[in-house]
Amino acid sequence: MKRPVWVFAASLTGLAACAPGVIQDPNYFWYVAHDGLALGNYNPDTFTADEVKAAVAYTCATRAVDNFSDKANSEGVMVFAARCADGGQIKPGRYEFDKTRDGRLVQRYIP
Repeated sequence: MKRPVWVFAASLTGLAACAPGVIQDPNYFWYVAHDGLALGNYNPDTFTADEVKAAVAYTCATRAVDNFSDKANSEGVMVFAARCADGGQIKPGRYEFDKTRDGRLVQRYIP
């Protein structure tokens, strides 16, 4: 059953404690993936929601996201949830992205 992203709002609250990495290195963001859902955080001083959504979409089997929501935590870090379009899956694990000086994203996958 496909659930809307807002069902996972409680998970977003838990991710707030994981924000120090994106505060210390604003050129970095990450998310964890399971069952076509991505939950993570990013620094809005460096990344836009559209950049993060595009990065998540790239890792979806369908190469598209149909639900994306984000919200700033108390430290100003954006905590987000995204779901792959059309029930597409993401290989479960942790995805990390670094923005290079020329603006490209370098991806790492940790099973």
